[in-house]
Amino acid sequence: MPTLQTISTTSIAVFLSMVSFALSISMTLLWRWERTRHGFGLWTLGLWLFVAGMIFLLARPMIPESLSILLGNAGIFSALILLRAGLQSYRKRPITVVPDAVFAALATAGLMILFVVGAGIDQRVALGAAAIAVLTFRCLTVTLEPPTETRLAFRMLSAVLVATGAAAVGRALVALNGTGATDSPFHGGLEQDLLYLALSISAVLLPFALLILNSLRNLERLKRAQARAEAAAATDYLTGLPNRRHMFNELGRLGADAPIAIAVLDIDDFKRVNDRYGHSTGDRVLAQLGQVMRETMRCGEIPVRLGGEEFALISLSGAWERHRHQAENLCRRVASELAERAELDTPVTCSVGVAHGLASDVDAVLGYADAALYKAKRSGKNRVEPNPRIALPGTRLEGPHHVSYRVPA
Repeated sequence: MPTLQTISTTSIAVFLSMVSFALSISMTLLWRWERTRHGFGLWTLGLWLFVAGMIFLLARPMIPESLSILLGNAGIFSALILLRAGLQSYRKRPITVVPDAVFAALATAGLMILFVVGAGIDQRVALGAAAIAVLTFRCLTVTLEPPTETRLAFRMLSAVLVATGAAAVGRALVALNGTGATDSPFHGGLEQDLLYLALSISAVLLPFALLILNSLRNLERLKRAQARAEAAAATDYLTGLPNRRHMFNELGRLGADAPIAIAVLDIDDFKRVNDRYGHSTGDRVLAQLGQVMRETMRCGEIPVRLGGEEFALISLSGAWERHRHQAENLCRRVASELAERAELDTPVTCSVGVAHGLASDVDAVLGYADAALYKAKRSGKNRVEPNPRIALPGTRLEGPHHVSYRVPA
């Protein structure tokens, strides 16, 4: 007749199986929903194998004992192998399962041999627990030196693995002493029962640690996706230059009294290029102009595509004379190189207006630069027109200004 101790330990095993089964369903649904590819699927499959192994061990009174030993231990060993493989996948390392699979196969064969030769259950429990300890510590090696962003989660997982391995080692040593084990792997002396309880707690904590790691990886993916989206939102697709949004964001980071200088550039007679060569060639001209601007800019300058054939070169230092000379150099390079770069047989030139002021008055600075650009157009094009007045907010400007600044919030 089973003792209270037998019922208690067996109940722990049943409860562990039920909790693991519930976690297996949850992890499966989560894996199918997220379609993750960083080891979570391996962990999910491993947890299912662990549940299957526990069921076969618990079903020992109802199925042949040899089948219970073979499938029960094989399921638990396979779960640990997949746990390590999943950790390797998570950390983007080569997945190596052959050494662990060979070891698990030898341990399972050893258990079957002990059963065939009639060895006591203590010996089988000791061998099985020792094998679990080895495979657990093998998993532990993959958690060492984790990246900074997941260090805390990996430390928690490492602590659980250390506790699991230590409990397995303790159970193996106690079982070797033959402290009263009966015919059930879930019952022995008080020491074995306590160690089995520790193993059970660790087995429940492991999936939760893996869920935390999965959440951190998904959060990392979301952050990368957000960074890509923000970069795309701040980048002109055709030229690869920062766009108007990026320009205002960068200027907004400066102090209100920070000096800035802005050169607004417009391709001369760009409509004729599109009409004669087609819009695909026009796009090539714009893309090559972006490349010329990248090659021309200096430290502290930002090339920007404002829209259409309008570009800007922003100086965050506000060095007015230097920025004017830089705009003149850019204008010369456009006239001498852009047509050849874009594979045109007619020259392509640009007009530039340059203005300066304070970062808090960026709209006024752009307006002054735009007014200077329009004057350059009227004065014959292919030239730089500086506007030496300091742009101040609220200043009325004469003449049309075709630069659209920012969209109202």
